[in-house]
Amino acid sequence: NPTLSAFTISGSFAGSDTITAITETTTAGTLSDVGNYTIYGSAAVGSAVSANYSISFLPGTLSITQKALSTTTPSIASRVYAPGSKVAGSITLGTITGFVGSDTASVTITPSASDYDTATVGTRTSTISYVLTGSKGGDYTLANSTGISGVITKASPTYNPAAAWAPSGIRMSTVLGPTQLTPKASDWGMA
Repeated sequence: NPTLSAFTISGSFAGSDTITAITETTTAGTLSDVGNYTIYGSAAVGSAVSANYSISFLPGTLSITQKALSTTTPSIASRVYAPGSKVAGSITLGTITGFVGSDTASVTITPSASDYDTATVGTRTSTISYVLTGSKGGDYTLANSTGISGVITKASPTYNPAAAWAPSGIRMSTVLGPTQLTPKASDWGMA
């Protein structure tokens, strides 16, 4: 927790009387979750602490915000070309650092990659975003990883000439006209 020392005096004192310090405590601890916690004041110190004044303490607020985690560069596995598919390959997380205490065991990090800008073969880039869950997931943030490269590799279709060129009722020795020779992507194992 931060040092609790700031306070504001409301009201006026006679002459040089003043309050120089108060004791401040809060219900928050070092491992408290994100949220707002009450600060309590007591035991004022200073020349104004006398029978001449009635001192009361109003509660303050300590706000605990999410802690940013850091990651080394994640990776995206290569995948084989599939017609029309811009989906990125599977993701391997980088090394995540910045957890407090043993919180790493209480946070589950689920990455997801944006689609590539094209479905064609080659090196592509994606942005990886993260969802943090678990009992301590809400206490942390993890910024997106941008410009992460992945590769779409060439497909190796399997061609079955018997299935592609011998429709029902036609023998392999039959002479076919050009309008009968229209292979489909499915003939090559690609659809």
